[in-house]
Amino acid sequence: MIYDFLANSSLYSPANARLAQGFEWLRKMDFKTEDGKIDILGDDIFAIVQSYNTYPQQERRFESHRTYIDIQYVFEGEEIMYYAPTNELKISEAYDTERDVAFYLDPKSVVAIPVKAGQFTVFYPEDAHKPCCITSISSYVRKVVVKVRI
Repeated sequence: MIYDFLANSSLYSPANARLAQGFEWLRKMDFKTEDGKIDILGDDIFAIVQSYNTYPQQERRFESHRTYIDIQYVFEGEEIMYYAPTNELKISEAYDTERDVAFYLDPKSVVAIPVKAGQFTVFYPEDAHKPCCITSISSYVRKVVVKVRI
């Protein structure tokens, strides 16, 4: 799991060529882009622009992915993203290959990550995450999730 500002994203580019391409696309993104899916490099890299009001954390579920790494970048508003290693969680919904997602029960201990405009997280397959959660009050968020094939 990585948590940082987009201005520092080039520090993580050497880790993975596709991750580097995802960060490069993010740095050039027009943040007036409407919600929806954006093709960057076919099935290897694509983005999903989202707008929503944050949710109480008990209304969200921990999830993880096997085929894609998530770069989650908030460009308006703020939210809490919760993190826990998948090997410490109990599965609540088995992995679905079509949707590339597994869901988990809430663990006793989690890390709360406050993500504000200009910040991103990177979640690898071993990183369960529960995004879109309220900070102290509900917030309108605009975010892009860049999906990077492993």
